[in-house]
Amino acid sequence: MINEELNKKRGQRLKECRELRKMTQNKLAMLSHCSPQSISYIENGRRGMSRELAHIFAEKLQVKEEYILLESDFKTDSEKIKYENNIMDAIDNFAFKYLTSLGHNITFSVAADNHKDLIENSENEVCQVSSKSYCNDLLLSTSEVQILLEDVKVKINDTEISLIDYYDLIDDLNEYADFLISHLQTRVERRIMHLGVHYAEEERKHEKTVAEQLEAIKKDFLGIHKE
Repeated sequence: MINEELNKKRGQRLKECRELRKMTQNKLAMLSHCSPQSISYIENGRRGMSRELAHIFAEKLQVKEEYILLESDFKTDSEKIKYENNIMDAIDNFAFKYLTSLGHNITFSVAADNHKDLIENSENEVCQVSSKSYCNDLLLSTSEVQILLEDVKVKINDTEISLIDYYDLIDDLNEYADFLISHLQTRVERRIMHLGVHYAEEERKHEKTVAEQLEAIKKDFLGIHKE
């Protein structure tokens, strides 16, 4: 990325963050001890921005300097954490749907009878399960409510396990999927090798059959010649 394009994109980030805070160029200039013209030049990509200046802007705009400098896609740490939590929730829900699609019956239960009706209806499409930490507590969500359930048990078919064991199972599935994907090329090469061996064996059998047929014809010919 050439400097001109880099400056332009960084300037756009700075403008985005400034407008998000509903702050004028004059206000940011005053807080940053620089001229409004400098802010304008930076936002328009006509001037570069040092890390020190980006740090000052980030501090005044309450964002991460890495975001302004195009080194991160997250304005704040909380935004990054929220994104990562959403990813984990998506993985949890995908794994749940994947296992149930294979015909496995998965149910969640707690010792107390609180929210029993909600738990028993956990297979409803509007119901999602997630956890914000590696523990035995579960966040159960519908379109209307979110309920924290403590000491959750998971029953897969006829086997009951803890929620942590369930997460370990999901991790194992993910790691195994990663392992298979990382070895796809090896699998392709092995299949090609096996096909080569198969074709070579078929060719050998064909050649043997042809040789046997020729030998039989030769014997028949010799027999006729003697007669």
